[in-house]
Amino acid sequence: MKREPLGRHWTYSQVFSAVVAAGLGGAAVENALVPVFVKSMYAAGAEPPDVLISAEAGWLLAVTLGFWVAIWLWLRPVSKFLSDGRADLRDLAYRRFNGTYRFVAALYAAEFLLGLLLLVVKPETAVDWRACFARQIGPGLIATYYKVYFAVLYLEPLFFTKAAARFHDEESLFAAKDGIAISLRARLFLMVLNLIVIPLAILAVSLRLPKPENAVSNNLIMIVFILAYAIGYSEMLYRGVAAPLTALIEKMKAVRAGDYTQRTIVLGGDEIGQLKAHFNEMVDGLAERERLKDTFGRYVSVEIAKRLMESGRDRLGGESIEATILFSDIRDFTAMSERMTPQELVTFLNSYFSAVTLPISEHRGVINKFIGDAVMVIFCPQFGSLDHAKDGVEAALAMERALAEFNAGRSGKPTRFGVGLHSGLLVAGNIGTEKRLEYTVIGDTVNTASRIESLNKDLDSTILLSDQTLARLPEGIMKTLRLEKCEGVKMKGKNAAITVYKVGILAA
Repeated sequence: MKREPLGRHWTYSQVFSAVVAAGLGGAAVENALVPVFVKSMYAAGAEPPDVLISAEAGWLLAVTLGFWVAIWLWLRPVSKFLSDGRADLRDLAYRRFNGTYRFVAALYAAEFLLGLLLLVVKPETAVDWRACFARQIGPGLIATYYKVYFAVLYLEPLFFTKAAARFHDEESLFAAKDGIAISLRARLFLMVLNLIVIPLAILAVSLRLPKPENAVSNNLIMIVFILAYAIGYSEMLYRGVAAPLTALIEKMKAVRAGDYTQRTIVLGGDEIGQLKAHFNEMVDGLAERERLKDTFGRYVSVEIAKRLMESGRDRLGGESIEATILFSDIRDFTAMSERMTPQELVTFLNSYFSAVTLPISEHRGVINKFIGDAVMVIFCPQFGSLDHAKDGVEAALAMERALAEFNAGRSGKPTRFGVGLHSGLLVAGNIGTEKRLEYTVIGDTVNTASRIESLNKDLDSTILLSDQTLARLPEGIMKTLRLEKCEGVKMKGKNAAITVYKVGILAA
């Protein structure tokens, strides 16, 4: 995933803007709190002495400059990595990036503590701590908390969300993220507490105190800031919750349609981040299953796999079915293989099977197995071939045409094959052990089909079928076939002679 570099000053502008905005919001809260603390701690008409610092302007300026320099130094590796993509700074920049919340909180805490330190080092012989608490410590402590909270509200959507993905490679970008994560419940609780409950409590207390008009302007400023952050935080919640969920729903629809390339970027460890990570893991699992299914389907017919899953017959055992069995193998394959290298032989067989097996699936046949140069096919109602004898004969004729096309595209001696078909009862099921199974068909019908196929060489034919298969053919297809009856044929393993038929297509 290509990511364009961010501007050289982007990092500084985002964090500095957040700090300034949070500072203004905290100052508004502090100004609104000072009258509340003063009126609450002193009797009506009594005023505490002024303990605010005014003489140490140079020191305050130095502290402020130090504040900004500290932020600049902290963000320097982050800015260089995001703008220049320097790989040598990645680890340091990522640590600084993840620690920005803590760093900003530490700076605001240091600002508050330095304010207390200035109270202590003032030249007065004694410090009126009650007045200090009413005018500075109490309001300042709550204001510091709000500054950190406002900074987090600002930084999360405008800084972290936009920059976090740039620290991860393609593999880790979609994986679950560790570390501190604020849950959605905690976010909602903090929003209600900080943007509704506390401001309303301050306003209510202020209005109940004597001379509330003195605090009206401060309260108004505080409410404006609170409302601004509340609106912004609502938008952030939408971006952080509703928008990702909407995007996930669209990706889920794509996955349901079979698109297993869908992924979603994971930036945090909260509920949304965990949901995204689990979605990615789910899609990876589905993609892996699809790959296994595709690979499995190359070794075992998909129709057989579906049949086993639908029927629940995935254990040892079988069932008696009526079917048509087709056997086919290449004539003079042994002599042909002696003239080829192993690689040439494998390449030839792959090309040959690709050509002659396509008509099998087109006529609802199921390839049970490949045996060297031979293929064994099942046609039965259980696998969708309701008229299995007709499907088997049509598949054999289509295979003959496919072989002719295969030979036309090659030079040298044409490849010839033989096909044998026989219909009857057989046993289909799982053979093997509990740990390793093979779905196959066994019985006299299978053996007879195999031996009929081997008669093609003696009878100088291409396709042979038994009288049991012929008897199951509908009248419609019979009118299109050229049949040559071969009576009294002796077959290996059979005492009685059988009747077979050479099959071809009648000339138009």
